[in-house]
Amino acid sequence: MATAYPTVAEVKTYLSASAATDDATITQIVAGVVDFVERYCGHKFIEAAAQTIYVSPEYPNVLGRHRRVLLVRDYDLVSVTTLTNGDAVVVASTDYRLLPLDGPPYFMIELDADSGLYWWRGSDGAGVVTIVGTTGWKTDAVPDAIFLGILEFCKHVYKTRSSGGEGPVTLTARGGVIIPPGSVPQGVLDKLDLYARRRA
Repeated sequence: MATAYPTVAEVKTYLSASAATDDATITQIVAGVVDFVERYCGHKFIEAAAQTIYVSPEYPNVLGRHRRVLLVRDYDLVSVTTLTNGDAVVVASTDYRLLPLDGPPYFMIELDADSGLYWWRGSDGAGVVTIVGTTGWKTDAVPDAIFLGILEFCKHVYKTRSSGGEGPVTLTARGGVIIPPGSVPQGVLDKLDLYARRRA
C-alpha cells in the first residue's frame, strides 16, 4: 500500500509527461480528482491531524444494547485521545472499545456493558458526545486500488482535456477540476466502489 495519494510527479510519470509546462494543470487535476474520490467514497484515505468531532447519540434513549453503541457516520477514526459523553462526563479508555475490531479505520464506539454507562445527551437532551482524536483511513496506508484509481482518473481527465473527447473540462483556481457528471471511467468507479462508505 502507498503512504499517500499520488503526487504531481507520480501522475506525470504515469502520463509519460516530462515537460513542466503542464504542471499547473496537472496540479489542479490531481486536486480535483482526489476531492472527487474522497467525496465519492466518503473517506479520507490519509491520516489527518488531531481534531474534535461532535456526535449526537440516538434520542430519546430507549433500553437496549444499541444505547451502548455510538455510530460515527461521517468520520473514520484512527485513534481516540479523549471521549466525553453528552452529560460532560469523560469516559475512561477502559470503558469503551473502537469497532470494527479489524480497524482502523473505526466508525463505532461501544461502551463496556460492565461500565454501567450509556450514550446520552444529558438531562436536557441538548448534549453531544465529544471525541478528540485522529481521523483518516489508516496511519500509513492508502489502498492500492484507490492509488491506482486516482492515477487512472487523472490520466482520463488529462487526455480528454486535450482531446475534447468528452467535452470541456473547466479548470478553476480554487476548486481543482470541475468534473462533469458521467465522465468517470467505469474501471475507476469499480475500484472506488470497493471502498465506498456503506453504513447503516
